[in-house]
Formats: sequence, C-alpha cells, structure tokens
Amino acid sequence: MSDKRDIVFVSTIHRMSERLLPVFEALSSDFNVHNVRIGQASQNTSYSAKERFDNTSSMFVSCVSGQPVTTAVGARAARMRSKGEYDQFLRDMISRDVCCVIYDDCRNIVDERSLGDKINKSVPHIANIHGNIDYGTTKRLLSRSKNKFSHMFVFGDNDVSKMRSTCGNIQLVTGGIPANDSLAGVSVTKKFVTVIVNFIPTKGAVGSNEVGDVMTFDSRAIERLKLNSVCDALGVKLALKLKHRLGSSVLNDVKCMRKLVGEEPEIFVNEDENAILQQSAAVISYGSTMAFKPIQMNIPTVIIKELGLIGNFASYEHTISIRDDVRAHIMKQHDRVVCDSVFLDSTIAGGSTFTSTSCYVNNLLRIIDENKKR
Repeated sequence: MSDKRDIVFVSTIHRMSERLLPVFEALSSDFNVHNVRIGQASQNTSYSAKERFDNTSSMFVSCVSGQPVTTAVGARAARMRSKGEYDQFLRDMISRDVCCVIYDDCRNIVDERSLGDKINKSVPHIANIHGNIDYGTTKRLLSRSKNKFSHMFVFGDNDVSKMRSTCGNIQLVTGGIPANDSLAGVSVTKKFVTVIVNFIPTKGAVGSNEVGDVMTFDSRAIERLKLNSVCDALGVKLALKLKHRLGSSVLNDVKCMRKLVGEEPEIFVNEDENAILQQSAAVISYGSTMAFKPIQMNIPTVIIKELGLIGNFASYEHTISIRDDVRAHIMKQHDRVVCDSVFLDSTIAGGSTFTSTSCYVNNLLRIIDENKKR
C-alpha cells in the first residue's frame, strides 16, 4: 500500500480544472490525487470543449470517478449507471488518509454536498475562484456554499483586498493561474488581430441584442470596434475566438459569425487557445480570464467594458469603452518591450514571472501542514 497521502480534486467545469493541472502534476510524486468529475466536467457529459481536459488530466491523477451533469439529456440514466462507482469511491475515501478536498470552483452543486458530508470534515475543503468575476457575483456564489469551504484560492492580492469583507470565515489564499506558466518564453508569429467573443447574437446576425447589461458581438459592436482599421494598421487578418457553452451548437455559432464577418476571418472555437494567442498581433476581449494570457505574453490587449464583466481588469490601463479609439490603444502598446508587470503583479500571483504553480503549491502545502498540526 502506498505511503502517499490522498488529495481529492473535484472537477465541475473543465475550464476551471485545466488551470490547476500543473499543480497536480507537481503534487503527484508525493500525493495520490483522486479526481471526481461531476457536472460539465464529468466523463458522462457529452461536451466537445472538454476533450483536451479528458485527454490530459488522467496523466496526473491516481483515479477518476465520474458523475453526469444533471441538466444533460439522458443524465438520469447515466447517473444510475455511475452511482455504484461513485458510492464506492466515497466509501474508499472514508478509509484513506485524505489531507484535503480541492474544488475547481467556488460554486455549490448538489453532487458536491455528498463529498463534504462523507469525506473527512476536519480536513481543509478548498475552493478556487470561478475566474475573473465581479466581486458582487463572488459574494452571491459563496453565499450558496453555506460555509462549506475553509479556504479559497484567488488569483492575486487584488482579489484578496476586494473580497476580504465578503467571504466570512473563508480564508483567502493567492495562487495565480498555474496553467499560464506554460506561456513563459513562447514566440508570437503575429498573424491575427484576435477577438475573444463573449456572447453572440441570438436573434439574427444583423440585429442588436443584449444579455443582461452585456452587449453581444453583433453588427453594432463590430462597427464600433473598427476591426478592419486595427487589422490594416498591423497588416494582419482578423480572427474570432468563440466560447463554446454547454448546450450551444458550435455549427450554429460559427454560422452566425459568418453572417456577420464573412468568409475571410478565421473562426476558432475549441482549438488550443494558447496556440491561437501565439499567432496574435493584438487581442480585443471582454474581461475574460483568457485575456490575462496575452498580457502575460506582452501582446497588445484591449478590454472592452460593454462586452462583458470587468473584475480585475478595472485597474488595467487599456480597459476602455467600445466608443473609445481601440486602434490607438493597440498601437500605444505595439512597441512595448516587456509585459505590464505592475498590473500583473497585483492581479495574478506569479503572473509576470510565470511562477503561479510554485506559489499555489507552496500555499497549499502550508494549509495541509497547518491542519495536520492541529
């Protein structure tokens, strides 16, 4: 029997879990990492956007137990098929030396509650911030967790200062974005102006509509961004990176975009986002967590307020209104030699030095050690 202690890693959304894979790769030599996949991340959920996670995560974990997403078609049947496997996993964990339970998100899902109830409650139950989100949303998400978490990893000091008053007894710990460490030293070929798209129109390609207070990427947005002008200034083509949401049709999303931008621009959906960014001369985005990457890579990046949430990007120099001069903000960054370390150092632990993984691992080991001494 292995002398390694056990960590339970709960995956609910592949995007969240992928950020943490370097942490579990680093821990795998000293810990058995047991990956429980539920919700969108489940092996029983059909979702093409998570295929890369399915193919890589098993390299760093000792075993995988899958549960389906409750809203998926056929989920009830899948739940019945996997229930025996899942229950056996919980029984096994009760008898093991589990030193912590790590959740890839800070939101509460029904299936997670059984983990908190059946796995050792005296060990740290550690959440991870959902992403770059506004702090009102964080408060709402945590209020649903009913104090289930003892700790929560956030991106950086900016999160800690803004969220401290909203988290009750949950201890906030900085861990950066470990997966972004792999961007250190990458070369950029500068083929595209890449637009990271949040919401696309749902009522026709030429109509304008909004999702709550967020402007969709419709003909009105394209006109105001003056994308052709930006591309011409840099001598490159346009590319769009769409976000594939569970339940949406990739084919329909691409078809909608083609009606808006024509056949010439590249449209990416589930391709490797790092590879897309490595071909980007500039990036235009909403406040997506993905948008930290081009800033770390010293690619000129502009955040558009009207296209999505702001969160940490409120302190970023090039967070602007869609009515502002996007081209001017791109060109202002064009000859910059190094990344914006002042912004990165306040928002992502290890962000400017690509050392988030070691920051996360060191803080996690400290939490485990402190709990062991109690």
